[in-house]
Amino acid sequence: MAAASTAVVAGCGQQPPTGPVLVNASPPAAPRPEPPTPAAPLAPEESAVTPVPRPQAPTYNGGGLEEVAYIEGRVQDLEGSKDPVFRATALSSDGNTIKLAVQKVATDPCVQVPLYTVKKLKADGSVDEKTDLCEGESYPESPREACDSDSVLTGKAIAVPGYWDRLAGKYQTECPAGQCRFTLSCITGSVAKCVHWGYVPGRTHGTEELLPYFQACVHASRAHYLDDGKSFTCNRTPVDMFDKLGIQRPRPQQGMRFESLWRKDRLHCLAKTRYAHCDDELAGGPRPNPSECLDPSGKPPELWPKDALVGISSRLHEAADCPSNPKHCPR
Repeated sequence: MAAASTAVVAGCGQQPPTGPVLVNASPPAAPRPEPPTPAAPLAPEESAVTPVPRPQAPTYNGGGLEEVAYIEGRVQDLEGSKDPVFRATALSSDGNTIKLAVQKVATDPCVQVPLYTVKKLKADGSVDEKTDLCEGESYPESPREACDSDSVLTGKAIAVPGYWDRLAGKYQTECPAGQCRFTLSCITGSVAKCVHWGYVPGRTHGTEELLPYFQACVHASRAHYLDDGKSFTCNRTPVDMFDKLGIQRPRPQQGMRFESLWRKDRLHCLAKTRYAHCDDELAGGPRPNPSECLDPSGKPPELWPKDALVGISSRLHEAADCPSNPKHCPR
């Protein structure tokens, strides 16, 4: 059973992605395999962070977790913790550390991955109940199949193996020197949305690994037209995402037309920008070319361009300026 999505994507520079997402169900997913690169278990009470010179860009987490760059350890450590409250130390976007209390409270009904609450820890190690980092991050009512549940998703986070390497311009899943990292994203964040849409890292669809589709989805939802990780979209911008596997199928809203195709690590081609006034920002980079960037939606995978995994349709939006600067996003 494939699903269609119409989404409101995150973006707009450093602003937290708080916009709603309208999405239908994703197909049942296969069990998560063990990662090929093992790492030593991370003790929940003793988890530590070793800062690295290329931390995750903070805008790739979601909502209230915007300040958290990444967490040392493996998702398996989090899921296998015997303590119902997983205590971890994360690296914040300003280079400092932040103590977190992560607790599984539900399961995503679409893709059957755990949903967590994420709160801060006090100096004495107790949970600060007033600091729910995903509070208010809601998934609105929408036309959908039975798996979606607004009340289950609201205020929750998803844990994803790996982290976004801002300088490399891609999502890293390796474990350098045996030290693995994972990302927590509120359900409104691009990372969590791409998992919820069916692109679950570590799983497969038929014989296809879904990690590349997850990576392409993050790039596409945030309109990374250049290779520097800069977002060319704003919060609450409607788009229609589809992929060559048919996990998400095209269902564009009125006024939408084909925008772009995406590889696992970058833009494949650009038919138009999502917002007007972006030509100067793209100087020296990819230019919109509708004659060379053709819409493959509805075509079988073998007729898609090589390396293209995900496509986007959107309306042309007006803004005071290209939304690579968050001050220029519509209010």
